Amino acid sequence: MTVQVDLPEVACSLSDEEKRTRRALARRTLVPHIIETQEIEHGLKLVFFQSEEVRSNVEALVRMERECCTFLTFTITPPGEALTLMIEGPPEAGAIIESFIEQIQGH
Repeated sequence: MTVQVDLPEVACSLSDEEKRTRRALARRTLVPHIIETQEIEHGLKLVFFQSEEVRSNVEALVRMERECCTFLTFTITPPGEALTLMIEGPPEAGAIIESFIEQIQGH
């Protein structure tokens, strides 16, 4: 018996203008609070200063990104001294994950 699994398309559903708006939001609300970035296999690890405001902003952005990039997995660690966000996807998502890195670096 063969089981077919429909995987989500590896493409962001946002328009170019929506992407620019989302990048600006991330730069304003998240980037200033990043204390470490690390490229991992098929993804990106972001470590933030821990605060209720930062956690709320990370959770809000993850909710939005889950709607347009259903092929990515977003994992937020439990609260501690720092807040960690892991963004991971299939190998085909490399270009989109690279855009997250560029977003963080301000490109």
